[in-house]
Amino acid sequence: MQFLRTSIYFIIMIIIVLSSVVLEQFFFSHNQKDVFTLTADSTIDGLFAKESSDQLPGANTTVASNYYWTKPDLFVHFWPIPAQQRIVKLRYYTPFGAVSVVTPIRSIAQIPQSTTIRVGHILTPTESQFDLTFRANTPQKVDKRNVGMMFLAISWQAVSDNLLTVPATQIPALVGGIPASMLLLCVLFLCLGAPKWRIPIVALSYLIALTIVYLYSPWHTTAIQPTVQFVACIGLAGVAGAVLWQWVKQSAQTPYIIIGVVWILSTLLFFSPAISSDGVGYYAYIRSFGIDGDLQFANEFDKTRSPLPSIAVFPVYEPTGYTINAWSVGPALIWAPFWYIAHGVTLLINFFGGNWKVDGYTIPYKALTTFSSSLAGLGTLYAIYLFLLRWFRQPIALLTTITLYLGSNWLYYTQVAGSYPHSLTGFFAILMVITSWKIIDAPIPSTRQWVYFGLSTGALILCYWMNILIGIYPLGIVIYKFWPVLRRKDWIHGKLYLGGVLLSIVSGIAMLAPQFITWQYLYRSWFTVYIQSGHFTTMNFQFIPYLFGPLYGMLWWTPAFFVAILGSFWFAIKRPWPGVLFLVTMIVFISYNAGIPDWDGSGGFGFRRIISLLPFFAIGLATIFHALHRWRLLAVVSATIMIGWCVRIMVRYMDFKFYRAPDNFLDTLTASMLSEQVMPSAAFGHQVTNSLFINQLLNPNWMGVIVCIILITLATGVFLGGRRVLPHINTTQE
Repeated sequence: MQFLRTSIYFIIMIIIVLSSVVLEQFFFSHNQKDVFTLTADSTIDGLFAKESSDQLPGANTTVASNYYWTKPDLFVHFWPIPAQQRIVKLRYYTPFGAVSVVTPIRSIAQIPQSTTIRVGHILTPTESQFDLTFRANTPQKVDKRNVGMMFLAISWQAVSDNLLTVPATQIPALVGGIPASMLLLCVLFLCLGAPKWRIPIVALSYLIALTIVYLYSPWHTTAIQPTVQFVACIGLAGVAGAVLWQWVKQSAQTPYIIIGVVWILSTLLFFSPAISSDGVGYYAYIRSFGIDGDLQFANEFDKTRSPLPSIAVFPVYEPTGYTINAWSVGPALIWAPFWYIAHGVTLLINFFGGNWKVDGYTIPYKALTTFSSSLAGLGTLYAIYLFLLRWFRQPIALLTTITLYLGSNWLYYTQVAGSYPHSLTGFFAILMVITSWKIIDAPIPSTRQWVYFGLSTGALILCYWMNILIGIYPLGIVIYKFWPVLRRKDWIHGKLYLGGVLLSIVSGIAMLAPQFITWQYLYRSWFTVYIQSGHFTTMNFQFIPYLFGPLYGMLWWTPAFFVAILGSFWFAIKRPWPGVLFLVTMIVFISYNAGIPDWDGSGGFGFRRIISLLPFFAIGLATIFHALHRWRLLAVVSATIMIGWCVRIMVRYMDFKFYRAPDNFLDTLTASMLSEQVMPSAAFGHQVTNSLFINQLLNPNWMGVIVCIILITLATGVFLGGRRVLPHINTTQE
């Protein structure tokens, strides 16, 4: 009987696999694609921005039509599929002369000059992969741009003679598509403990889902297979990692060591001392004061006098003659000790005969400055882990901490973009939350506890002004502490609490004083916030695109943050206190960010501002993992999938596979999910070899080696002494 059941099971699976091959052949035979609406990273290159006009020659309607001018060469890339011909349909306008259509090995067509909009068809060669280049023979200037021709539409349709015939040369491509994806998913479900009788259901469900996708776009059904396989493989890697973890010595499984190893590996692979974009504004304070002895930023913001890229241009404030700096002074104050270490080392090297530039722009200055953000990330990792132990068991707290770090843009702004303040804001946010719980736990909080609470809150705001919205959280803590006292009319404790609150406020204002003094010095005003992003408006509210949008949606760019939001609702239901306060703080901060004109974060990697919500995200994500741990390995697999997804998005972003600002032409979700190369290995290798430490291992020089030694020394000091400095809170496990 057991043999009979097993035989039936395998027969069913073989039928499903063969059906998937036939189904994929059918999908390939009906493949079609609109290049302009379903594009991705290297699919097309050589277009200017989309334009619109109702005056196009030969248009059949007075309704405005969208069009694109091409550069002299327009490159269109066809992804690898089983060898078959395609019909490329063009709607075009060639007013300047003929355009040649060529592949890398031959010329296949010549588009003649036209005086009106025309429609053309090109039958492509029978090749599994090739590129088309539309090469203008006589490009002309249009609005100061060198253009070749105009396209209104480009699409293609696969051509197949016999849908039931599968040439032998196509079998590997077919088997490597849908069947491979389906089998990997089945294996993953088996590893997760799913009963064997459910595996055929999983396989059939996948085929049905693809059939539904086919109704939307046949091209998606085949193009999405590499991404599905990547996700399944990452999940299986998580299973393998969990199995191998059982062989690791118990002494090496301590959270302190694990978190340290994760941080060290991420630092070795990704740490970059780059300063650019907004980072130039933050860095200008310390560079101008340390090198020039003033706060005149004219030279720091002058592209001809500063080697830093992506420098913003701001006007001079006429009453004082100082160039406006739209960024806060807080990060520069945190960076100052590290910057002056670099300055001192530079002067010392020159004293002994060196020839290092003392200009604030060399590697020692940039590396020491941005490494402070990396160290802040290390401190935040440990602090979040300790904070989570209040409600969750050690494995859940550890898994949450690592997933939050590697499965969101926190990694990027800790190791790659350290000149931004977001790693610092995450650090001060967790310090604020931990010190607040010190106050909650103490019957009568000490003066020191109130002062620390105020200082950490003030530092959070000082580094990034928008964080004043997170002030809802400390306000909720104060209300929670005062409410029982007011109900009991316990005026003795009430006075003590009131004195503590006033002390926290004074401490917070004292922390903000450097910013007020800077504003007064530069602009003759104690309170002058130069708003770049605009103000919140309901007319600009982008809450749904903020969470789900294909261009910058949180779900796709920082999956750990998105899952954490879902878990925060769950935590609030299970524990109204403090869950509701955590949730309200998150909703207010995210809603404000979704309602400003600059809601997308100016092309940054993910929504960088919400890194200030790290402590609250940690609670939500841990709640989800706590629920999932009841199923075998599901929490670990979910974590590895989020981490793998986010790392690949980060690598593609660093390799400029995505546009760095919203653009109607490029759909980043399509670019990510429908890429023929899911994890660009060459780009990953390039980023790793260009990280500071790996670069110095491969191509050492004296300056770089000395800088690395200093950074390693600082990190060692933090490792050895940081655990004693980090505040500990009493834990109460569920």
